[in-house]
Amino acid sequence: MIREFVLWDTFREEFRKFVEYFELPMTVCEDKHWYQFLKYYAGIVEDGSLSCDTNDKLKHITQVNFSKGRDRAEGSIFPFDLRWEITMIDGRTMTVEVSVQESENGHVYSNVIDLR
Repeated sequence: MIREFVLWDTFREEFRKFVEYFELPMTVCEDKHWYQFLKYYAGIVEDGSLSCDTNDKLKHITQVNFSKGRDRAEGSIFPFDLRWEITMIDGRTMTVEVSVQESENGHVYSNVIDLR
């Protein structure tokens, strides 16, 4: 689940279908370009947040909020950590803050830096 929230695998697959349908260049979905695209896409929430009500589509979750976490060093894949606030159906809230980084050999990995 964390991988889905951090690297947005489902979003990537759906975006790939969108790009293919409109016969646009598929390069944006390739690793190098995808992470750059996500960096700019994530920047949308820099001054706010994105919120999604699940409308009973998820069994245990009613809402997910995506917002900016701590700032990261220049050149990071994301300019800031990603914070997910997940509201459970029973009213409890889980906050996950994740740092997404690139290793020296070019592999992307994430660290959960806060989970409450």
